Amino acid sequence: MYKYSINDHYREIIKQIGGEILRMSENDFKDKKDEETIQNFLKRYAFNKIEIKEDGISTNVIDYVRRVPASEREEFYSQSGDLDFVCKRVDISILIKPNPKISEITSLLSSTRSMSYSEDEFSWTNDKIDFSVPVKDYGLSSKNDDEIAKEIENRIEIVKEIIQRKNKDIEIENENLIKEIVRLINLRKKEIEENKEKNKNLSERLNKVINKEDVKE
Repeated sequence: MYKYSINDHYREIIKQIGGEILRMSENDFKDKKDEETIQNFLKRYAFNKIEIKEDGISTNVIDYVRRVPASEREEFYSQSGDLDFVCKRVDISILIKPNPKISEITSLLSSTRSMSYSEDEFSWTNDKIDFSVPVKDYGLSSKNDDEIAKEIENRIEIVKEIIQRKNKDIEIENENLIKEIVRLINLRKKEIEENKEKNKNLSERLNKVINKEDVKE
């Protein structure tokens, strides 16, 4: 199944903006400066880069009990039925600056990506990124503190790598979007001027026809 990329998304944005600019009149351009029009489109459509807050990473060790179904247990023990097992995990939160379009950004593919992990392994919200690292669970090999810390560090680096890749695409696409908006605005202004001249010529022609008919009467 094809999954849209950030580049695909921006192509759709350009189509929408092009349709809006096509409907703009001469008065629309008189009422607003071009820079104001450009910024309005960027505010409505463009993505903001994902920014991690300073000192925005926190961890929380959670002890909990999980019921392990008999079907998940080793065959020798499965006859004993379900098992309540004491587990442990570390929840990690990475705080980011509020980004209202984060769900759209994370639903789109970056131009480059790694096959060694999935972005879906992390929970992305407007102001933070959450994930968990299991420390103790049924069937899980025991880990010492150094191994746990190293795994968490690796996962944090993966998040930063995902953000870096998406931000690079966003920066490139925003630059291209601005150029395209400027081009579409200039094209529309040119069309308006050409249409004014055409309409003027048509009106003059029609007036001649009407005046000619008046003379005949």
